[in-house]
Amino acid sequence: MMQRPERKRWIAFRYPRLNVCLSSFIIHHSFTLHPSLFSCYPSPMTDWIDISTPLHPGLPVWPGDPPFKIRSLSSISNGAAFNLSEIAMSSHAGTHLDAPRHCFDNGAPAESAPLDSLIGPARVIEIAEPVGAPEIDWLRIGQGERVLFKTGGRMDLLLPEAAERLVTIGVALVGIDALSIGAGDEAGDFIHRTLLGAGIWILETLDLSQVSPGDYDLICLPLKIIGADGVPARAVLRPR
Repeated sequence: MMQRPERKRWIAFRYPRLNVCLSSFIIHHSFTLHPSLFSCYPSPMTDWIDISTPLHPGLPVWPGDPPFKIRSLSSISNGAAFNLSEIAMSSHAGTHLDAPRHCFDNGAPAESAPLDSLIGPARVIEIAEPVGAPEIDWLRIGQGERVLFKTGGRMDLLLPEAAERLVTIGVALVGIDALSIGAGDEAGDFIHRTLLGAGIWILETLDLSQVSPGDYDLICLPLKIIGADGVPARAVLRPR
């Protein structure tokens, strides 16, 4: 029968990630480990921030897009066995992911969204003035970053040259807390085509009102709708 190792080694074996040397302790005496010694374990009390814009009747949408609608098809209060609703909306209503197919007939559809681009470290950057290439350089945005711009709902702060610089850098994702990453003009079209044409997906209509600039963990899961040019998404952040 295999003998149980001495307590000192048993603790090291049972908790290999506990980055503390126990050899200096007298194990058979009681002692208290400082909470900082357990920093290698994720805390269960982490705070996720929902940055998704709620879907509801009256939701602001792009001019000309159909409004969000939800209507009851059956209800328990009317004698049905269950409640059932029908939802009608644009594929770009509320928080949503723009797919390359939004701007290109042969572009990648929404179901091919790379999850590696939608899950991982992200940086929230607050801007109040137009941002061009020099500002992007000053921000020291790196290759593979997920960048979320907090603009207060403005669609005219990211300039076309900024989009070009983000492509040159090779960011993974660009998000914004506005209906669109660009206003409905040639500049806005250029920004969309530049980013999506380079395979950089765009996350729009975020709610960053309760989020401070800084580094976060991002989880964004878009609906898997086959052939769509854009899809609703649920997105959350956790401070790093």
